[in-house]
Amino acid sequence: MTTAGFDQLSYRRALGCYPTGVAVVTAVTPAGDHVGITINSFTSVSLEPPLISICLGKHLARFEALTSSDAFNLNILREDQSELSAQFAGDGRDKWRGVQFRIGQYGTRILEPHLALLECERHLNYRAGDHDIVIGRVHTFHHDAGAAPLLFYRGAYHRVRSSGLSGEE
Repeated sequence: MTTAGFDQLSYRRALGCYPTGVAVVTAVTPAGDHVGITINSFTSVSLEPPLISICLGKHLARFEALTSSDAFNLNILREDQSELSAQFAGDGRDKWRGVQFRIGQYGTRILEPHLALLECERHLNYRAGDHDIVIGRVHTFHHDAGAAPLLFYRGAYHRVRSSGLSGEE
């Protein structure tokens, strides 16, 4: 349900003014199916205990698998991984085609390479409008100090430059 007179397109454009990093969340279902989705809604929640949150839309084809999995990985993407981001953002069934990965401590796939990795156990879920907020407790993490992040801003991928943001071509 939308509020009368509320312009959702303009609202989305306003939200797009906030640049975000790009990550792929990966999980494994009890049946052993590996799932993954590109997200840009992630934040640190707590240092003690180490908690993060991700927001997942109920419209996602694998919403239940992602929100009910006991564990998930947050693979933060590097500036050269816009194609990988697009692959996991799509609705295609074979998101894993050509993707390099290894298996993490919870049996969940870890994308290789990545800028940073957070391996999490699902801690709590909250319903919030047309999304679920999933809180994960971080158990393992690492990052590549020499790489730069992939950014999303105003509907497009960008890279960090010493002189500021640069649109990807």
